[in-house]
Amino acid sequence: MRIPAALMIAATLLSACSKDTAPTGKADQLPVDVVTAGAQEMQTGALSASPTYPATIAYDRESTLSLRVGGTLTLLRARIGDTFGKGALLATIDSASYAAQADRAAAESSRLARDAQRNHALVAAGALSPADAQDSSSALSEAQAGQRAAAYDLRSTRLIMPFAGVVLTKNADVGATVSPGQPLLTVADLNSQKIARVQVPQDRLGALHRGQTALLSISGNDDAITAHIQRIGAATDPRTGTVEVDLALDKGAHLPSGTVGSARFAGSSAGQRHDQSSPAEQDIPAEALVDNINGEGHVFIVTPQQTAQRVPIRILGFDGDYFQVLGLPPGVQVITSGAGFVSQGQRIAVQAQ
Repeated sequence: MRIPAALMIAATLLSACSKDTAPTGKADQLPVDVVTAGAQEMQTGALSASPTYPATIAYDRESTLSLRVGGTLTLLRARIGDTFGKGALLATIDSASYAAQADRAAAESSRLARDAQRNHALVAAGALSPADAQDSSSALSEAQAGQRAAAYDLRSTRLIMPFAGVVLTKNADVGATVSPGQPLLTVADLNSQKIARVQVPQDRLGALHRGQTALLSISGNDDAITAHIQRIGAATDPRTGTVEVDLALDKGAHLPSGTVGSARFAGSSAGQRHDQSSPAEQDIPAEALVDNINGEGHVFIVTPQQTAQRVPIRILGFDGDYFQVLGLPPGVQVITSGAGFVSQGQRIAVQAQ
């Protein structure tokens, strides 16, 4: 029967206090278990695994459509799953007030155009000063600008499909009064590919690069979907501290937009760019962590002089009983069982594996 490590350590400490039983030269050495950083298999025999991150399937090009003017919806042809060609009419609002405004603006422009023509003749006859004629021309230009704006507002009462696509969401119905810019429909470009949008912690971005392999797991799908990094976002979400990473899927085009899953990224063997002497991502057992404050922690490693050295690490994620950390060069021995009893510089004795 295997004796728990904590009991073994306690027994060793008690024996160290006894003058009769303390082995000569060994009394100040603390027995510990270790694991080698960078090993592909932990002492438990479990393969190290990259942490997983939430992912959502989407079309590469999706747009939220709205009207730039407000009013009451009189037509909404679109239903979820409907497909439309580019330029198709999707929705309209009551345009009576906008049409009246456009008519008034057109009439004002016509009146001022007649005035400008008449004033031009009066200036030629010396009956009107050039300054008064210029004021009339300026008023005409202003009225013509108002006419164009009113015509634009009238056209904006119609919602047009911007590309050949499919309706993903619908947020209003006929009869509702909508505000300018209020989302009405979400549509996707049928000519764009399916991608997976993955939310990755900012600290993890240094290990990622375009073209890197990833595996996408979807609930209900037995086989993972292979993908590759297509884009890495340039902004961090202030609410979550994550950055959006887009994956191009090798298959899975049949998956509906909005399907959720999880993604994990291949490590250095899949193209991660760093030299072998620099600190890399390592998987270590949770018991090796001495502390963990906001993703920053410490572990003890074994020096060539068989002493314990406290080193800082950054925690990138976790998977089961293992933490993925950054800051440990490959090949160092990390103290696992007994780490909580170790102090900086203490002499230790690595127990037989």
